Amino acid sequence: MLEALIVYMVTIFLLFFILALFSVFYHLWNMQTIANETAALVAQTYKFEDSPVDTGSVSLKQLCDMDEYRYVLGNSKGLERENVSRIKDYAERRLDHTSFVKKVVEPKISAEVKSHALASRHLEMTLSESFQVPFGDILDYFGYNSTITYEAKAYANCIDVIDYIGTVDYAKQQTALSQFGSAVKMINSILKLCNHIAEYIH
Repeated sequence: MLEALIVYMVTIFLLFFILALFSVFYHLWNMQTIANETAALVAQTYKFEDSPVDTGSVSLKQLCDMDEYRYVLGNSKGLERENVSRIKDYAERRLDHTSFVKKVVEPKISAEVKSHALASRHLEMTLSESFQVPFGDILDYFGYNSTITYEAKAYANCIDVIDYIGTVDYAKQQTALSQFGSAVKMINSILKLCNHIAEYIH
């Protein structure tokens, strides 16, 4: 009976330990998945600030009312603010529905839109959270902390093919000099070379 009691206690102890580790790894995977999913979904509909993040649906009215100069004249700042807000709302909602661990503090969600060319930008998102491990008291016996802080990062390129095509076409038009009837071949050749370089960079 004594041996059976010892085996029984050790088995229960190990079972709770395994469940605690499983819950930790699941939640870390869940946080990274949410970060990747949020960044990708928002990037796909970046230019449509009223589009729902989860479905990504776009109406005909949104397409027709799309601002032609959405990345110039200060309009880009408004788009950035709206999309950062969309990222935070969606990530918080996903965490609430998929997390079963006890939060120590509310999760911190930060997002930034970085522009690295006239018609190209990407999202950078960071999701950090401190949570209490289920059956965390068991981990104390193994020298682990029952409170874990984890940070997940995600990146996604914003998709705006219409703006990209418009930018390239505008660059071609401005560097051709055909509208001025230029007969200076050297200038046209230099500008044509610059145009090819600009296309290669984009």
